[in-house]
Amino acid sequence: MPKIGVSKPYVAQYTWNGSKATYSNGQLIAKAAEFSTTINSANDNNFYADNAVSESDTEFSNGSGTMTVDDLLANPAKFIYGLEQTQYTQSGGGSAQVSVNHYNNTMESPYCGLGVILKIKNNNATKWRGVILNKVQFTVPSESVQTQGQTINWQTTPIPFTILRDDSPKQEWMQDAIFDSEEAALTWIQSVLIPEAEE
Repeated sequence: MPKIGVSKPYVAQYTWNGSKATYSNGQLIAKAAEFSTTINSANDNNFYADNAVSESDTEFSNGSGTMTVDDLLANPAKFIYGLEQTQYTQSGGGSAQVSVNHYNNTMESPYCGLGVILKIKNNNATKWRGVILNKVQFTVPSESVQTQGQTINWQTTPIPFTILRDDSPKQEWMQDAIFDSEEAALTWIQSVLIPEAEE
């Protein structure tokens, strides 16, 4: 199934309540531009019998990924990086408040669930694959920006993250499902990451 698009990156704070993963403060963080993951497996664990490999076991070890968005505004950045935030009052004509994020040694990136929708083609029909990474932790990215020339060079914000197993007995790290519409995929993601919206 070829992939032809990506949309609706949602995050929510991950908590293990002793019996299941729960999510809170779910929110859309930006508009998606790209999404990629790299999955690492443990080294092959082979069992030999009759002088040959009889059984083999390869399990998920860890992973990493990047969620590239149009931009990451102050409040979503505060949420995914665990930043201290203060308000600055602009001087001049009015008293507009500006949120100031502080990147320092008090910041603590929380564990989050990450959901995204992949647009795919299947037998010439458009489908929507909802993907939820159960437990991730975001990292502050490096930045590289070019000045504007005669034409605009559109520049995006890549947000790297680490993929972890959740705390369930099966140590699940990802779940996905294929839907006939983007709306249906979004409803499923929200039912997991924003359960209060279902109440």
